[in-house]
Amino acid sequence: MVDELTVALVPHLTRPYYLLGYSLGAKIGFALCHRLAELGVPLPELFIPTAHGAPDSKPSKPGVAQLPDDEFIEHIRRYGGVPELVFQDPELCQMILPILRADIGLVAHPVPDLPLACPILAYAGNQDLAAQPTSMQEWRRFAGMAFSLRTFQGGHFFARTAADFLPTLDRDLAQKV
Repeated sequence: MVDELTVALVPHLTRPYYLLGYSLGAKIGFALCHRLAELGVPLPELFIPTAHGAPDSKPSKPGVAQLPDDEFIEHIRRYGGVPELVFQDPELCQMILPILRADIGLVAHPVPDLPLACPILAYAGNQDLAAQPTSMQEWRRFAGMAFSLRTFQGGHFFARTAADFLPTLDRDLAQKV
């Protein structure tokens, strides 16, 4: 995935930019930053990992991608990111489960564990069971430059529910925190 993202993005990284990765996207974004650095491509002015623990954090529930369907679905429901309608429609549910399992399986995939040569601003939901603000503090170890943490009201998908999320993101980007 990182290889494909690199090929797609490098031609467009001719100006200063920011990179935000949400949930699993935070881990992918971190790996992408390392790949870009290997290639000599300028890193983002700011990397924003959101709703995902530090790159070396262990999955909160190892092996969740291999759980039986009913247990796996219950795990996914706790996050609140998939509409209940998906689980109520057996055909749709069977179509989406392999995709969800593949995504969740990537959580255990190793990424570089070296600091980035750019600042990190982590965003966390104060009720996120998967990436609590205390665990989001661990991103500090991967910031080769400045580190900050912002906490928002809500669970794992706080970006959908916290009224101050987008204004805060806009302000942070404008100030190049």
